[in-house]
Amino acid sequence: MQTPLEIALVEDDEIMGEALRERLELEGYRSFWYRDLDSARAALRHRPFDVVVSDIRLPDGSGTALLDLLRGELQRPTPILFMTAWGAIDQAVALVKRGATDYLVKPLDVQQLLDRLAALGEAQRAARGDGPGGVLGVSRAMRDLETQLARLAQHPDIPVLLVGESGVGKEVAARHLHALQCPEAPFEAVNCAAIP
Repeated sequence: MQTPLEIALVEDDEIMGEALRERLELEGYRSFWYRDLDSARAALRHRPFDVVVSDIRLPDGSGTALLDLLRGELQRPTPILFMTAWGAIDQAVALVKRGATDYLVKPLDVQQLLDRLAALGEAQRAARGDGPGGVLGVSRAMRDLETQLARLAQHPDIPVLLVGESGVGKEVAARHLHALQCPEAPFEAVNCAAIP
């Protein structure tokens, strides 16, 4: 199973921070939530993260200081996504020129954030030599399915229904999910169409 991305989430708004942290965990990421610039800086000095998602306006300074820390003092190429309610094209362009990976405007489209995190995760796996050929296949659709199954495997109480035409790989996907959730238990394939 793929190692989940570790994300440093820097957000001072209690409601938004908690909601984002919970959603990231549900999606299979490991998230670490920091409510101010100082605690985020300390954490980044202490350990590397796969991705940093930060608000720009924080109670004790600007989130752009994290970009300076990562690219300057620490010399880490960690992707950093900025969020702000004060979005302006000028600010976005300036941040990207300084090395930010991307820029998201509040109110935040969570699906857009998840899509960007998935793309970053895929790029990092490819850079480590873990891709592109996954267990289920090499196409983007099969890689996405593999990622979804890995997330579902972390929640074994959730029922899963795989549908599709004959020959698309439903049983292969089911075997893969079963192997991720309970590899020691036997897998029984039943062809319901063959039951009179």
